[in-house]
Amino acid sequence: MQNKSAMAITVLGLVLTGFVAQGQTVSQDQGQAKDTKSSTKKVVNKKSPSTKLVGIKVAQANTPSAPKAKSVQAGVIENANNKATGLVDTGADDSAAKPGVSSPIPAARAGGKTTTSAVQPDEKKKKSKFGVKWISYNAMDVQAAENSAKEVDREVRAWEQINLNYRFTDKFSFSVMPQIWHTWFGNSARPQSPSLKSGPDNGLEQPYAGYMMNTGLKLTHTELAKYKGFVWDGQIRYDIPTSEYSQKAGEIGQTWLTTGIAKSLGKFDFKIYTIFRYYIEQYNTTTVVDAKTGLQAQLTDYRLYSLMDIGYNWSKKFSTTVETGTLNTVKHADTRPQSYRIATQTDEIATTLDFSYVVTDNLTLSTGLFETYDMRKPPTPSYTPFDVQNGGEVYLQATISI
Repeated sequence: MQNKSAMAITVLGLVLTGFVAQGQTVSQDQGQAKDTKSSTKKVVNKKSPSTKLVGIKVAQANTPSAPKAKSVQAGVIENANNKATGLVDTGADDSAAKPGVSSPIPAARAGGKTTTSAVQPDEKKKKSKFGVKWISYNAMDVQAAENSAKEVDREVRAWEQINLNYRFTDKFSFSVMPQIWHTWFGNSARPQSPSLKSGPDNGLEQPYAGYMMNTGLKLTHTELAKYKGFVWDGQIRYDIPTSEYSQKAGEIGQTWLTTGIAKSLGKFDFKIYTIFRYYIEQYNTTTVVDAKTGLQAQLTDYRLYSLMDIGYNWSKKFSTTVETGTLNTVKHADTRPQSYRIATQTDEIATTLDFSYVVTDNLTLSTGLFETYDMRKPPTPSYTPFDVQNGGEVYLQATISI
């Protein structure tokens, strides 16, 4: 493994200091702090769940007065072992992806895909400063669902996020987010990643059927500024390396900087946002060996998500959102003479079509399609959104808020 100098921790500390200072000056307006991996929408007088990352995966609610948040980030954001881009987070490098995935990532899935949305609480109800939000993102390959190809992942996989929230104000909050990846009734002996060696000797020991991912610490501000209906929001996130892959890579952690501008026009909601995800690595390669080459796998340097959401509210409870944008990923070079490899870059188009319904104040269901299209190694001659050959996935997400 090769040493790499990094000043990212110092920089992150300075940014966090300024971010907290901004949050402490904000007046306590009506509205509930929501996950920034979401686009802003009009809000209903309900306490509906919010999420995307990743990551780019959607819990969402609609309201007649204030903007509401929703975003398929990471969720493009942040699915861990999806063929998604990186919005979904494997908890380490997204190399530990599922079979057939050329460029791994859930929802910041800009993560797989994870979408988020938040709804304003009833003004007459006094809200607790503490809250719990459980997001369960369940997906399956489109090709497997249609039985149109042999070499696909036919298991139904799930990415669980448990958000423990504390609200400093109605717009500024802190969250601790443990993440778990698992399959539903999958083979417990199946290796965690087909592209990486498994086992105790330079491999991954936790199975594909279930393993711990990284744990996120998030500072979220849903209204850093507002001007003529435009709302600027932001989030700073640090991932503690609790996943097996991150630990074997000697990773210090991952930082996510997210910011976006949203505006609602009638029944339409618009948002553009960007996510910069930096991997704080001590080395350029990991001790985990690539199953194909037999060499230590190259580690990711950073990912950049540039995304746009367009949502339409059919009613106060039902909405549709289309998200599209690009995901750029850069991996470190391996400069050791015996295994020299240049730095690599992938450029992908990430697209999500999402339908969301607020069942109750505490439950929101979302379903849709998510895919990434590798522009450097295209699976088809030209890009056609949601073509089965793109290798996308169909998902069902449940968001429970307490």
